[in-house]
Amino acid sequence: MAKESSAAQRERRVLVATVGVTMFGTLLMLVSISTDNWVLLSLDEAVYRNTSGAYVVSQKSGLFRICRNEYDNRTHPVVEREYCKMFKFFPSDKNIEKDPEVDEHIINYRRSQTAFAVIALVLMLLSHTFAIYALREPRYMFKRLAAMMHLMTAGAVFISGEVFIQSVEYEEDYLRARYPRGASHHYGFSFAFAVLTVIIYVGAGVVFFIYGRKRKGEKAITEQEAIENEPVIIGRA
Repeated sequence: MAKESSAAQRERRVLVATVGVTMFGTLLMLVSISTDNWVLLSLDEAVYRNTSGAYVVSQKSGLFRICRNEYDNRTHPVVEREYCKMFKFFPSDKNIEKDPEVDEHIINYRRSQTAFAVIALVLMLLSHTFAIYALREPRYMFKRLAAMMHLMTAGAVFISGEVFIQSVEYEEDYLRARYPRGASHHYGFSFAFAVLTVIIYVGAGVVFFIYGRKRKGEKAITEQEAIENEPVIIGRA
């Protein structure tokens, strides 16, 4: 009995720790979504922008906005500033035609990557709900459900990051107003947080699957688990 109790306590500690780690992963994703360091663009030489009347020396962007470091040499002394602009996810056709930095494809990329990021946050809420419930209920199916929700969350974050990579490559090939010739890019800490979130949730899904195996009779680590995992026969009275 003592051995079974020890195994049950060990399992609970592992699952509680896993829930704590996934909560940390959710925090990382919130920081990732709310910051603009998904991709950083470095320019060999400053590029003049007609819209701002200044020269851009570097830029960074996230899921919701783009920020540029630029200087204006029309004044003395030269003015250096950071200019940030929110993305428009549903611009009119007229605005698309006027803006050289966007087209239908890049707008679809933005919508997709942001939508999957928001879906991931919703799945995180659901996965934590099922995970906490699985800590209270010994039946194996709840742990498996929590595991599936964790893996679905990881999948949503992964797709969001993959679509973002594709959007950067598309800008490099077709949108010179956004990605000038001679520029180079690298992914920042916001993107790294998203990648780390994927790893955390995949690991959490594996842990819940391991402890979600069906244990009946003497294989169960507690008497309550043995009772809960017995098949339920539904018959007619």
